[in-house]
Amino acid sequence: MKVLGWTNQMPEHLMSHHLVISKAGSETVQEAIAARCPIIVNKVIPGQHEGNAALIEKFSLGAVVERNREISEAVELAFEKRAGLWNEWRRNIKKPVSYTHLDVYKRQG
Repeated sequence: MKVLGWTNQMPEHLMSHHLVISKAGSETVQEAIAARCPIIVNKVIPGQHEGNAALIEKFSLGAVVERNREISEAVELAFEKRAGLWNEWRRNIKKPVSYTHLDVYKRQG
């Protein structure tokens, strides 16, 4: 695992890695989807990120965890049993998503 700071090479990194772990910011989530890279998010800021987290959960594009300590558990779960869950996320993220994150958020309520 390598932790990266700011980079202008995000698309290249996302397309060449198995997973991104980040907060649920719109740009990161949308870039991960565009790069077909499953995502685990651990920071969902109320009023800003709920739609992004809902998008990840609704279409099973990765995982949403509440606490930092749950990240390692989510990664282990994704890659256990021949990476069954990760493969599911990968298949799902390759499908076109039919709703914007705003539509998903509106449908929650």
